[in-house]
Amino acid sequence: MEEIFAELIEMAGLGLLINDIVVHGATDKEHDSNLEKTLQVTHEKGVHFNREKCIFGKTEIPYFGHILTSEGIKPDPNKILAIHQMPKPKGPEELQSLLGMVNYLGKYIPNLSTLNHPLRTLLKEHRTDGSFQWTSEHNKAFANVKNSICKNLKYFNPTSEDVVLKVDASQHGLGATLMCDGGICAFASRLLSSAEQKYSQIEKEALAIAFACKHFHQCVYGQPVKVLSNHKPLESILSQGISVAPPRLQRLMLQIQPYNLSVEHVPGTSIPVADALSCLLLPEMDAEFKQETEVFVHTLFKNVPMSDSRLLCIKSSTKSDPKLSSLTSTIITGWPETRSSCSEKIQKYWNTCHELSIANGIVLKGDKIIIPATMHREILQQLHHSHMGMEKTKQWARSIIYWPGINRNIKEMISQCITCGCLQMQPWKHPLINTELPEYPWELGLLKNLRKFD
Repeated sequence: MEEIFAELIEMAGLGLLINDIVVHGATDKEHDSNLEKTLQVTHEKGVHFNREKCIFGKTEIPYFGHILTSEGIKPDPNKILAIHQMPKPKGPEELQSLLGMVNYLGKYIPNLSTLNHPLRTLLKEHRTDGSFQWTSEHNKAFANVKNSICKNLKYFNPTSEDVVLKVDASQHGLGATLMCDGGICAFASRLLSSAEQKYSQIEKEALAIAFACKHFHQCVYGQPVKVLSNHKPLESILSQGISVAPPRLQRLMLQIQPYNLSVEHVPGTSIPVADALSCLLLPEMDAEFKQETEVFVHTLFKNVPMSDSRLLCIKSSTKSDPKLSSLTSTIITGWPETRSSCSEKIQKYWNTCHELSIANGIVLKGDKIIIPATMHREILQQLHHSHMGMEKTKQWARSIIYWPGINRNIKEMISQCITCGCLQMQPWKHPLINTELPEYPWELGLLKNLRKFD
């Protein structure tokens, strides 16, 4: 494209970036003259334009994340919507998250200490006497801080080799920040649906990555992108492959496969903007982002060799089981850093914690259903109904169900089964053949030597 327009690029009135062309002029006459020259060159070079994608005679156009106007360059409202419509903090925790984001962006905000002074004073008063009284002064400071952040966005360079996505997920929302060459280019956030709020924490973090890639598709598709997340297990499970992941996480991994991503773990303090966006989020944003993960999970339950009544029984027993109830709560809120910090009830699941998820009120390990303790005996009897033997029974169990110590339980059950003991193949017992005793010394050795001479 640059070779075709080489003679026009040097002249004023033409802008070219990848495959987007902007023809401009200070007056209508200058604009029409530049447009005529451009069309003449494209006609000579055999270049055709899509009429539906062409815009003529506009005073304001969107162009690579910015709005080009007769008054100058303005940021694209869609890129800063998450900041402009960010609701005010409802408590000291949300205010602290906001101030963390603002301090991180301090180098891009002039007179920051003056702008956020009322907010810092409010947080200091809360720490002193426990009060939190939001007034019109705080509203004004909050609005000024948001406007300052939006005015200092960096231009996104599509040829940059330093493109970073910072993502985070809270209990109620997702936040993402697009950065290029060390500067922030755009923000995004959205609210989690009631179903998504029941996802495990690792699934929420993966959902944040999928949301960021979808939202910033034009900027991140087709080039290497570094993704920074404060969820350590996500880094390892994404590097292991799809086969070891839970079904919902498998679907999310398939959604981000078209992108060239490298996920790295960083402390939460390194991504304060994404963290604040995930907490102070829009009531609704990016409604077109439709999730397909539930279809994948429903397909799993549709194909599992269990009746609907059995699945309902497992669901109700899971809810009443104290260990699985504690496990469900931990999966949703997130696992602690060390095994010793876990409740003793769920420490047996520590080694496989990254494979655990919840779907339809049932706990899954990968694509296997975790059976509550009250149903172990019933499920074991059902597995052993046809007396397939130890290895066949274990193989069949591993394909659909799981609980800690299931192999040991299967072995104990089959070893006590009278039918299996009767039908078990026994090795053939050969009778002992007595050797004939010699009549005198060396008789056997002498006969062997005589046969050699024969």
